[in-house]
Amino acid sequence: MKVQIAANRRLAEKMSPLKKLQEIQKKIKKQPARRKFSLVHGLRKEMPKPLRHQDGWSRPSTPMPSNLWEQYEMMETEYQHQEAMKHVPDSSRILLYQFQAERIFPIFADGGINSKKNTSLCAQQLARLGEESITFILNGLDADNDYQRKVVAVALDASAKPGAGIFRGHFHFFGVYHQCIDIKFKDDKGAFQGDYFRLYLDLAFRDYKGNGSCGSIKWGLDLCLPATCRSHEVEGYLHDILPRLINSSNLIKADPVCGVTWINDSQKPVPAGGYIVGVTMLAIFALCFISGIYDYSYGEEAKKLPISKALWFKIFMAFSFYRNVSEIFSTAGSNKAGQIGPIHCIRFFSMSWVIMGHILAMSVALGSNPQDVIDVTHDLATQFLTNSYFAVDSFFFISGLLLAFIWFKDFKKNKRRAMSPLAWTMFYVHRLLRLSPPYYFVILFYTFVLPPWLQSSPLLLPLQAREDNCQKNWWVNLLYLTNFVHYREQCYLVSWYLATDLQIYIFAPLILVPFAINKFLGMAVSGGIFILSTGINIASVLHYHYPLTDYTVGIIQDPRMTNQDYNMVMYNAPWIRCQIYIQGMWVGYFLQMYTGKLKLNRFVKQIGNIVLFLISLGLMLIAVMVVKDWVKNEDWPVGWRAIYSAFSRPAWGFGLSWLIIASYYGYGGFINRFMSWNIWIPLGRLTYCAYLIHICVVMFFLGNHKTDLIWSNFFNSFTEYCVPCIVLTYLIAILWSAAFEVSLGKVEMILIGGLRGRAPPKPEGPAAEAGNVVKIEKEEGPVTAVGNGATVTPADNTNGISTDKRWE
Repeated sequence: MKVQIAANRRLAEKMSPLKKLQEIQKKIKKQPARRKFSLVHGLRKEMPKPLRHQDGWSRPSTPMPSNLWEQYEMMETEYQHQEAMKHVPDSSRILLYQFQAERIFPIFADGGINSKKNTSLCAQQLARLGEESITFILNGLDADNDYQRKVVAVALDASAKPGAGIFRGHFHFFGVYHQCIDIKFKDDKGAFQGDYFRLYLDLAFRDYKGNGSCGSIKWGLDLCLPATCRSHEVEGYLHDILPRLINSSNLIKADPVCGVTWINDSQKPVPAGGYIVGVTMLAIFALCFISGIYDYSYGEEAKKLPISKALWFKIFMAFSFYRNVSEIFSTAGSNKAGQIGPIHCIRFFSMSWVIMGHILAMSVALGSNPQDVIDVTHDLATQFLTNSYFAVDSFFFISGLLLAFIWFKDFKKNKRRAMSPLAWTMFYVHRLLRLSPPYYFVILFYTFVLPPWLQSSPLLLPLQAREDNCQKNWWVNLLYLTNFVHYREQCYLVSWYLATDLQIYIFAPLILVPFAINKFLGMAVSGGIFILSTGINIASVLHYHYPLTDYTVGIIQDPRMTNQDYNMVMYNAPWIRCQIYIQGMWVGYFLQMYTGKLKLNRFVKQIGNIVLFLISLGLMLIAVMVVKDWVKNEDWPVGWRAIYSAFSRPAWGFGLSWLIIASYYGYGGFINRFMSWNIWIPLGRLTYCAYLIHICVVMFFLGNHKTDLIWSNFFNSFTEYCVPCIVLTYLIAILWSAAFEVSLGKVEMILIGGLRGRAPPKPEGPAAEAGNVVKIEKEEGPVTAVGNGATVTPADNTNGISTDKRWE
C-alpha cells in the first residue's frame, strides 16, 4: 500500500495542476459509488477505533450517487410540489456538489495561485492545502503525513457538505466553526491556522457577470481556509482559476462565484464613539451600584444629616440601584380605586408577543428550513404568530389611553395651569427627557458596543455582509425620524415605533384641547381625524394595491402594486396608526370624566356585559384569524384588502376598550382579577426597556448559535428560543430601567420638576420615614408619574413608581 502511495505521489508531482484535477475526475468515475468524495474512506483504517462507525466506516460522510441525473430525477419526482424549490433551476441542485470542499480545495493547487505574482502568505498556504488535498483524495490518508492528518482531513471535515433539506429552503450549508478555528499546525514548511469563510454561488450557476445572476438568494457553502487569507483574496483566486477548470468539467459551464465572506470581514477597530459610549455606560452603572450600596447601608442615617438637602447628594441618591429596583418591584397600593388594573398584563403579554414574532421572522430569514416555518403559519392556530403586529397596536392604544387619562386628571384639578404656555412647553420637554435616555443608550450600544460580540457567528454571516446602517444613520434615531428619513436603511429594527408614537403625541393637543372645551367638540374633532385616517388607509390600499398586512413571507404580492414604500406610507405612518391611538384617548377621557361607579341596570350588568365581552373577543379573534387564507398565498381582492387594513385595528381597539372599561368599573370578573394580578405590575413597568433592548438580546442569543438554526415545531421553538429570550430580556431590562430610566427620570424631576408644577411635598409621617413608595394616585408629582407630559410608551414603565421623598 505504501509503495503504491509513493508511486502515485511521484506520478502526481510530474503532472500539471490541470492534469491533476482531470486525473481526479477519471479516478472518481472508476470508483464505486460508496467511495466517491468520501472523506472517511481515507480515514477508515487510520482513525482510532472509538471513532469508527458501527459498520466499519463503509458509509461515506458525503456520498455522491453513481448516476447524478437518475438520482436527481428521483428526487424531483418525490418533491416536485415543494414550494421551497420553485425558483431553483434543475441543474443547480446537481452542480452544487461540484463546489463542496473536496472539489474546491484541489483547485487551489493550480500554478496560477502560487506563482511569482502571488507571493502572499495566503496564496502559499492555499497552494499547499490544494496539493495535499489532491494527494489525500487520490491515495487516502498518509499516516506519516502530519499536515494531512492535522490540517487537510480536519479542514475538509469542518467544511460544509450539501446535505438534506434543499427542498425546504436549505440554501446555506454550515461547517463546524470551532473545529475549523481550532486548527493550529506548524512545521518546517510553514504554519496553518484555520478560519471560517463562506462561498456564495449563483442559484442557477450562471456566470457571476451575467444579467440577473447573484440575486438575493444564493447558495452558501462554508469553507475552512487559512486565517492568513481575506475574503477578497480567496474570491480573486477562484475567479482566476475557475475559467480554466470549466473546460475540464462536463457540468461546470460558467464562473458562478458571487462572492466570499470571511467571518471577520465586518471586524473593524472600535471607533472612538464605542469607547465613549462604553465608558459612559460603565460609569453610570458604577454610580448606580455605589449609590445603591450607600443607600442600603447608610440611607436612614444620611437623611438626618444636612448633606441630604444638597442638590448633588439628591442627584447621587437618585441613581440608587437598591432604591430603583425596589420601586420597580413594589406593588403597594396597586389595588386601590382609580387604578387601571389590566394595563400591566396587556403590556407584558404584548411584549412577549412581539418577541415571538421577531423570533419567527429570524427563523425564516436565518433558518435552514424556512419552508417548514412557513408551512406552520398556514394553520389557523398559528395566525397569532403572523399577526403579532396587533401587539404594537396594543401599545398605541395604551399610549393614547394614559395620555388622556392623566392629562384630564390634571385638567380637572387646575384648568388654568394645564392650559398655560409653560404647561404645554413642559408637555413636550418632559416627554423627550423621559423617553430619550434609555432609548438613546440602546441605539448607541447597538451601534458601537454590540457589533464586536456578534462577529464570530456563522449564523449571522448574511447580516454581516450587508452595510451597517447604524454607522451611517444612528443620528436619525436620535431625532425620532426613522420612519421618514432613510427609512429603507433604518438603524434599529423597532425604532420606528418610538418615532411614530412621538409624532402622534406631538399632535395630541389637537384632540385634547377640543375635549377640554366641550366634549361634543372633542368627539367631532377626534371623530373627524379618525374617519380621515380610515379613508386615507382605504384609498392608499386601493390606489397602490397594497397588501392587507405587513406580513409578506412566502406571499406573492399584487403585480399592480405601484409604490413599494408600504412601510413608510402605511405601516409606520402616524396618519394610519393614529386610529387606535385615538380610541385609547376616547377611553382615557371617558374613565376620567365618568369617575366612580358606572351605573348599569341589572340586565346590562348580567347579560349586556357578557355579550359585549363576547363581541370584543370575537372581533379580536376575527382580526387575527381571518388572514389565514392570505397567509396561504390565496389572493384577496383589493377591495377586501382595503377593508381589512382600515378596520382590523379599530376592531382590535374596540376589544381592548371594553376590557379596560369593564375592568375599571368593576364588571371584569375573573378576567379583571387575573389581569390585575400583582405579578404583572413589575413586568409591565419593565416593558418599555424590554421593548428597547429585546432586539439586542435576540441577536446576541442567535449570534452564539454556531450551527444551523433548525425549526422543529412551535413547542420546541417556544421553549428553546422564545422563553429564554423573554426571560433574558426582562432580566436585562431591570438593569437598564434602574440605570437609565428611573434614575434619570428622578434627576429630571429634581432639576425641573418645579417648572411642571410637580414639586413633591415634603415627607410627613411614618410612611415617609420608612421610605415607602408613594403611588401616582397619592401624589401629584412623583419623578416617575406621568402628569402633564405623560410618559406613554409601550410599557409606561414609570407609571406607579415614585421617587423616595427623602432625597427631594
